[in-house]
Amino acid sequence: EIPGLKGIAVACTWTFLTSMVPYLAFSKISGEFSIFPVFLWLSQIITFYVITGLSDIRDLEIDPAHLRTMVQRLGIQRTIRTFLILLLLSMVLALSAFYRDRIVAPQLTGILCGNTLLMLFALKSKTRQPDWFYTILVDGVLIFQWLVFFLLDKVLFY
Repeated sequence: EIPGLKGIAVACTWTFLTSMVPYLAFSKISGEFSIFPVFLWLSQIITFYVITGLSDIRDLEIDPAHLRTMVQRLGIQRTIRTFLILLLLSMVLALSAFYRDRIVAPQLTGILCGNTLLMLFALKSKTRQPDWFYTILVDGVLIFQWLVFFLLDKVLFY
């Protein structure tokens, strides 16, 4: 019943499994504590949170008022501006993880490309957008991120 808690809980769980577990399993740096892998995790939490938040824009007219989603509280335009700022913060966190050699260039490129694409989708979000816009395009950003990473890592840098 706490507003926004579900989105944050899902984002934390999903991104921990898809960014931190692989990082911890395949990291070449062992035995050294660093805050920068947490920056990677926070970066992905923000990305995932924005993805779920964009669906709230679509659902604005059908969601019950008691949900108190961000878009219900702030309105569409302020929510989109908030999402753009969060995505820029996500990029800064990913850049700092890269700078400290915690992620590789293909992974950083995937994150930056995915978040840039998500920013464009955020600017196009509206309540009467077709379902495919959110289902295929917005939800597909995470797949796009990892596709860019895979192609750069395995094809270009192999």
